[in-house]
Amino acid sequence: MELRGRVALVTGGGRRVGRAIAKGVAERGAVLAIHYNESAKGAEELQKEIHSAGGTAEVFQADLSNTEAAKALPAQVAKRFGRLDILINSAGIITDSAEWNYSSPEFTWDPVSSRVYFFRDQSPSDLHFEEIDQATGQIASAGETPYHGDYGWTPPIRVSPDGEQVLTGGGNFFSRSGLKPWMISVVPIGRRSG
Repeated sequence: MELRGRVALVTGGGRRVGRAIAKGVAERGAVLAIHYNESAKGAEELQKEIHSAGGTAEVFQADLSNTEAAKALPAQVAKRFGRLDILINSAGIITDSAEWNYSSPEFTWDPVSSRVYFFRDQSPSDLHFEEIDQATGQIASAGETPYHGDYGWTPPIRVSPDGEQVLTGGGNFFSRSGLKPWMISVVPIGRRSG
């Protein structure tokens, strides 16, 4: 999908999945607003990377747990660039749970399947994915390899042009449908569950 000339704000764009999404959006030609709360270094590194590739990106700090800051951020981006066309919400708080407290230096975005593939730092032998709903920017589903263990999986992660095959640096190969999905509950912005 070509995004040239559009202005995109990616919240949580300084690290993890948000960084991969932000990079993918910039690679498609969008002018990028990279939001961060505490990850200034990651956001600034991504900004430099995008500038080096000939793109346009700026960083914006905001604590989105503060309602006023959350309301002000899109207005700040629109004021800086003259408009805001795309908002992708990827900011979040990682819990202290050992299962969910992870990050990864290796991400690959697949625009065909709208998936971000990554290795977890906690279990680098597992290839994981999160599928992003392109209309809402929310995580629509997530999943992982159907088995765990030491299979020598190493970066890079590569996806075929048609999005059907995933190959890791260690030579492991999966079909997109061969990864085990598990659905998560998504609550749209502005709504509360319960």
